[in-house]
Amino acid sequence: MSMKLKNRRSSIITAGLALVVITAGCSQGGTNSPAKDSAASTAAATKEKASGAASTKKIAIEYFAGATVPMLPPKEEDQIMKKINETVNVDLKMTIMTSTDAKNKLNVRIAGGDVPDIMNLPYRDYLEFSKRGLLLDLSPYKDQLKDMQQQLGDSWDDAAIGGKLYGIKNTANMGPRYRTYWIRQDWLNKLGLKAPTTLDELLKVAEAFTFKDPDGNGKQDTYGITGNGMAGFGPIFGAFGVPMTITDDLRGEFYVENGKVQNSLYAPGMKEALTYINKLISAGVVEPEMVASKEAQVRSSAYQGKVGIVFLQWPSVVKDEFMKEWKSINPNADWVQVAAIQGPYGRSNNAWDVAASTVTAVSQTLAKNPEKLERTLQLLKYMGSAEGYRLGSFGIEGKHYNLQNNKVVPTELMAKEGDLFFPYQFYGRNDETYLPVKFEKQIKWIDYSFNEPHTKVYTGGVDYPAGFNISDANRYIQEELIKFAYGKTTVGQYDQFISKLEQTFKYKDYMNSAEQYFKEQRLIQ
Repeated sequence: MSMKLKNRRSSIITAGLALVVITAGCSQGGTNSPAKDSAASTAAATKEKASGAASTKKIAIEYFAGATVPMLPPKEEDQIMKKINETVNVDLKMTIMTSTDAKNKLNVRIAGGDVPDIMNLPYRDYLEFSKRGLLLDLSPYKDQLKDMQQQLGDSWDDAAIGGKLYGIKNTANMGPRYRTYWIRQDWLNKLGLKAPTTLDELLKVAEAFTFKDPDGNGKQDTYGITGNGMAGFGPIFGAFGVPMTITDDLRGEFYVENGKVQNSLYAPGMKEALTYINKLISAGVVEPEMVASKEAQVRSSAYQGKVGIVFLQWPSVVKDEFMKEWKSINPNADWVQVAAIQGPYGRSNNAWDVAASTVTAVSQTLAKNPEKLERTLQLLKYMGSAEGYRLGSFGIEGKHYNLQNNKVVPTELMAKEGDLFFPYQFYGRNDETYLPVKFEKQIKWIDYSFNEPHTKVYTGGVDYPAGFNISDANRYIQEELIKFAYGKTTVGQYDQFISKLEQTFKYKDYMNSAEQYFKEQRLIQ
């Protein structure tokens, strides 16, 4: 574990943990306007209300979010909600649905004038809703939230738009940093090989795993490499200086290189990366099903002993239930992590989108109800405190965890009920402090994953320009990159691919939007 991680972990997994829950960055500006004057008036009224005698009236507040989580327990059995209601004196309603359904449902409600009080929004929805005047500018309430502001640090203004703060940016999803290549160490031992560190060694090992019977069953029924579609080549793209997303689909990623905005589709090493990947595929060392595989199929191939190198998240290999599953099939299998492959442009496992966070925002309708707004601000402040963070991350003290020497020690019940806390992480979570508590046995693999190089990208923050269809563009990108990788189209035709992407799919407009975003966020001059 790096010294940086050790210091951060020891200072935050405590009773008084001063957690920085949102990534840094800011944007300033703006001028006075009637809307701003109105917000200031509401803020003054809210402050006056807050300075008076505390109200004993319990106020109903709704929190709306899209997330894939288990169904919450009935309200009367939800101890997390009970704790929040008692602490902030609210009657909290949690409306949680799948991310796919959430936006449609939310738009229907907004059209009918039924806007939730607090909304956890994908960043691009946040941009859209702020333009539509649906969100309350929180800037005038900074003094009331100063304790929370100290907790969040410089990231307080990370979601600012034109000098106004319509929401609080959540912690960047660290899921992409869960992934590395995993390799069958027992197969390496049998064949007298070492784990690959370079592209040449990767090809050599993949060939041996494919053609030299590493499982000793006398059949040529194994392959070298697999992963979730083209994204399974993440460390290979990284070796050529091309950050690519780790999801099942491919897209162009935006990042900073030499002080300028760069898109991975235009990266100098892209053609070389596709050429090398085609070399692997042509050599017959890539599992044929890889191009259409999802995470579940990749796990299955690994567990069944069909492949020796896989690009997987650490939970898919060493989380208790998954480790039990593959050991029951292959008790002698020894899966170990592999460092990011070194290439001519360096090494990086994949892209990590630090701008793709959700944003916690407040409905503009609360401006007309100072009493409810004041209680909503108290709720936001509490959930952003150290106590509120522990509640949403680890549950009820004395039941789901205990504090021993200022350290969070989980009970058995946390493992059983821990998934139910997820909706209460109003501002996301810092996995570098959260995971060691929840998965102490897996800490060495977690640390390995986090300490491997990943390239920061900001694609999730770039707004879609008018007339640009991201779904059509990404579909075309996915189809064409697969053709290049599998030799259906020669890499010599890559420039024609880019030309069509720009002309037919208006990708240049998207590039210009990225330039504007990077300047607004002060990522470039």
